[in-house]
Amino acid sequence: MKRLFLILTILFVIPIVYADISLDGIGKQSYNLGDSIDVSGYVLENKAVEGILKMDLVCGESVPVYFNLINLLADDKYSFSQTIPVRKSMAGECYLSVKLTDSKNNVVSEKDSEKISVSDKLNVAVKVNKVDFLPGEGVVIDGAVDASSGKVVDKASVVFDFNGKRYNGEIDNNGLFNNSFSLADNIKSGEYKIIVYVEDPYGNSGNSEVKIKVASVISKIKINTNKIVFEPGEELIITPNVYDQADDLINGNVVLELVDPNGKIESKNINSNSEFKLGFDKFALPGMWVIRVKDGEITNEEKITVNEVRDIDTELQGSTLFITNIGNVDYNDIIKLDLNGEKSYQVNKEVSIKPNQTIIVDLDKEEIPGGQYQVASPGNMITGNVVLTSKTGQTITETAGYIVLSVIILFIAYTFVKKKKVNEEFRKGQRLEGKRAADKIRKVKYPQTTTRFGPVPKVNESDMKHWIDKATDAPKEKNKGSFGIFD
Repeated sequence: MKRLFLILTILFVIPIVYADISLDGIGKQSYNLGDSIDVSGYVLENKAVEGILKMDLVCGESVPVYFNLINLLADDKYSFSQTIPVRKSMAGECYLSVKLTDSKNNVVSEKDSEKISVSDKLNVAVKVNKVDFLPGEGVVIDGAVDASSGKVVDKASVVFDFNGKRYNGEIDNNGLFNNSFSLADNIKSGEYKIIVYVEDPYGNSGNSEVKIKVASVISKIKINTNKIVFEPGEELIITPNVYDQADDLINGNVVLELVDPNGKIESKNINSNSEFKLGFDKFALPGMWVIRVKDGEITNEEKITVNEVRDIDTELQGSTLFITNIGNVDYNDIIKLDLNGEKSYQVNKEVSIKPNQTIIVDLDKEEIPGGQYQVASPGNMITGNVVLTSKTGQTITETAGYIVLSVIILFIAYTFVKKKKVNEEFRKGQRLEGKRAADKIRKVKYPQTTTRFGPVPKVNESDMKHWIDKATDAPKEKNKGSFGIFD
């Protein structure tokens, strides 16, 4: 109790000294270059002070922004205000420090403000009309700019940077910008950045970027072949190179068409930029062939030639000659064969053979005597030995025997025909005689007593029997020929 009383006595005895600095004029916390910081406040002391009122902007370093000599009476309020232009050196976090010092530089009172932000950055927002583009298409860019402090930027330069090229633009009063440009027709495919740079007259700047994609579009096809003139049966190697708008190779599938001289088309899907091998048939048509490669609407073609081959292959088996057309055209010619034995003979065979067709020639059926021969042809196309029989398939001795036999057979046939003719004449006479006998019999059966030449004679029984036998042609024993073939 005594202690509390002592304290209260001291407070009433010692005069109360106080000072107050108020900062109430800072309106916001963020600033950009070119802005102004408006600060105001007052100083209130309970005693008279002759001194200095100063204010510093502390942004890493302390920068004096206000300085004034004041004579402050007791319980007098001193008001102050100051506009501080924001400079580039102030960028960062800052605060205001206000101090009141007396004539002896003793600090009477002081006050620090809350921290404020000073920036040289602009906020840039960018968008494009789409993301995926074809070569040659137009790109439209829209955007907006504002300061870090939230203030609308109504005056600034804009630069659009794309693929090493720059396009200039301006910002309108609302902080908006717009620009457009066309992609090059031969631009490389892939992903690109569009970077937008903005800078105002005070040195505030900012940038933003947006990405687009440029498609790879086929522009041409080149066809490479290992050669342009081929023999039937050779290998053809095709490499279809497919290029985009920037002459870069494009990997993928293409359609290969092979057109023969007759216009027949064979097609197949193959890989681009890779070798494709195919072999011509041994009997491939001679003439101009077309190699055509397609990818979408892009087409290219090259022409190659398959040479004409006119050739045959022969094989002699016994007396049979096999002739095969191993060329790729019709073989129409005369094949000459030399047969050398006891005598020499030449066989000329006119043949017409389609490619890959075989015909057979039987030398045994030629008009050449049987025997052993060595066969050859001009150019040694055919060589070998052959044993020929006669045209009937027998040796010469056997042929002579058959000739004799044939003569005998012809003689017998002649005799048979002649005998048959004699028999016909004999039978004809018999039939005539029989007819006469029948007439006599009828006259006997129905006798006439008289005729104009006189009375009819009577027929005796023996005469009657004789004529009846004649008329009925009774069979008799007949003589047979020497070979038993005649009746």
